[in-house]
Amino acid sequence: GFGLLAVAWFCIKGENIPSWIGWLMVGAMILRILVGITWTIVLPAYGHGTEAELAGYVMSDAHRRDTTAWELAESGKPLVSAFRDYRLADQYGGLLFVSAFVYRYFGGVAHQPLLMVVVASAFSALSILFGWTFTKRLWGLQPGLCFYIPKVF
Repeated sequence: GFGLLAVAWFCIKGENIPSWIGWLMVGAMILRILVGITWTIVLPAYGHGTEAELAGYVMSDAHRRDTTAWELAESGKPLVSAFRDYRLADQYGGLLFVSAFVYRYFGGVAHQPLLMVVVASAFSALSILFGWTFTKRLWGLQPGLCFYIPKVF
């Protein structure tokens, strides 16, 4: 996850990115991982006892998709079958494909749901970097006192 952030940072480094954006990305990633770990521990103990909560998931569709992704990764079937054979687990198949890919090529011998928490936290942290860069390019932002303000003002 941190490797993905580092690669993206160095690819966009020519944009003169302030260092606080990097710290914000790392903080967002760590916060999301901690929240994922917390839900995994707290929901089985204090949840309503549903199958998804006992497995540590907040939403039942996420539980279904993640379990199906693990099964697809272990099945040996081509991963592109996620786009046609698993409509009940994932409507379009994109998240199922990514999850199965991660489980097949980066996962271990056991189902590790927190692996997807790390991947999701890395991609959500990247949204900070790409959002800042997009906004900078779109508005031509200039440094202000405590924040960035558009040139038009």
